[in-house]
Amino acid sequence: MSEVNRSFNWVSSLDKQNFNDLNRLQKDLVSFYKINDNYYTDIDFTSNYWSDNRQLLYTDIKKAILNSTKVIEVGCGSANCLLDENINKSNYTGIDFSEILIKNNKIKFPEASFVYLDDPYSFPFDNEKFDLVFSVFVIEHTVFPNKFLDECSRILRTNGTLIVLSPDFLGCSYLTSQRTGLGIGTGREKLKKGRIFDALLTGYDNKIRMPIKMHLMRKLIKKNTKFFINLKPTCFTDPFTPDVDAVYIAYESEIKNYLNNRIRWIKLSKELEYFAKKNKLIFAKGIKVKH
Repeated sequence: MSEVNRSFNWVSSLDKQNFNDLNRLQKDLVSFYKINDNYYTDIDFTSNYWSDNRQLLYTDIKKAILNSTKVIEVGCGSANCLLDENINKSNYTGIDFSEILIKNNKIKFPEASFVYLDDPYSFPFDNEKFDLVFSVFVIEHTVFPNKFLDECSRILRTNGTLIVLSPDFLGCSYLTSQRTGLGIGTGREKLKKGRIFDALLTGYDNKIRMPIKMHLMRKLIKKNTKFFINLKPTCFTDPFTPDVDAVYIAYESEIKNYLNNRIRWIKLSKELEYFAKKNKLIFAKGIKVKH
């Protein structure tokens, strides 16, 4: 891979002229995940959130799970929601890209169903099979978010619930997989190391340059859906930290507008809305309508 620089290598995944670059990125990400055996352990930092009542979004998802009879978690990871003894594990299906992870989940939760997924944009299930489809910090890792949303909608029953939880990158004008400054690290870390110019440049990128760029992107999305993708995520060059492999610059209104003719979006309570906004998160929840 070429060295990551400060350039904004962001393109629309719906523009056909970008397909070669996007497909190359998809292959590189597949290789990245295969090489990094500890990836799923490294990203499992939210495992305790499912049992923490202060984590309101997770609590809301658990309520939806308890009120559903056929549940699928897309990108299930270690399926930590099943640690809750109140959840009927026989109602749950989890899909993910690691064969080892899926095998371990089957041993840990034998009553649940787990399926290895080799194509992120083709789920091996019939139409309208589930009454709850949810994903937690998954869509931002997809090169073709539209295809991901299409599949989530396809396998969801009419009147079933869809929940998408992800970082609100574009809405909050930040991106964890984008190089800011000349090297690795935050502005504060660089200052401590005496890298004053790099620290100032990092601050400029994060506080001025990136917000201006993203403001212009939001204006473009108001006219047409774009699904902007970062072609040069820092996961290929930097030590791993959560979300340096996030490629979709997630934006709530874009996700909702794309599915508007299929999903009736639920207005969140003020408490949930405040919690999501405070934590720079997207929490899109809706009901599939009958065509």
